[in-house]
Amino acid sequence: MARPTQASVSVPTEQRLLDAAERLFGAAGYNGVALADVAADAGIRRPSLLYHYPTKETLYLAVLKRAFGEIQGLVITSVRVADTLTDRVDRLVDELVDFAHRRRPVVELVLRALVTRDDPGHSTTSEELAGLIAALEMAVISAGASPTLARAALLQIVSANLVRAAAGDFGDRLWREDHTRELAHLLLVPSPPAPPSKPGKRPR
Repeated sequence: MARPTQASVSVPTEQRLLDAAERLFGAAGYNGVALADVAADAGIRRPSLLYHYPTKETLYLAVLKRAFGEIQGLVITSVRVADTLTDRVDRLVDELVDFAHRRRPVVELVLRALVTRDDPGHSTTSEELAGLIAALEMAVISAGASPTLARAALLQIVSANLVRAAAGDFGDRLWREDHTRELAHLLLVPSPPAPPSKPGKRPR
């Protein structure tokens, strides 16, 4: 069994378990991971893991719920600190893109659970993602985005960044550069009205 490093001892056991499970489930999927693997990666014994999470499914769902809870927290913070639509869109985009690239294993996990109907996390992922989109939609509409187009725009932005992050190096090569902010502005921030044209001189 792997022995915990001195640095990891200061990290609460439950957090170490969730971090390890996120890495392993993200890489190998639900069926490709055993609880013993997670315990070893976290530097604890399997009975200690079972004290916190009695089944693999409860651990798996806890990983998903933690990830979505963190993203919801980012949305709430962005709404509190940004009033204008442009600032709010920029803040939301930056936070979501940063999260997707920092936490690529959990992005892979979310996408796999979403498209695999018999995955134990399919229902939870579907519900949590729907709630996240609804929260984002409310955040941008309340700041002035179009109620008609906001949801479609957000789905385009979120799904593209999930796929890019989950694809790893290939996603980075495929997208080449990150233009999420510019795309979000085009889709969510209304263009200012054109100034009225000045009356020209009448021909004689």
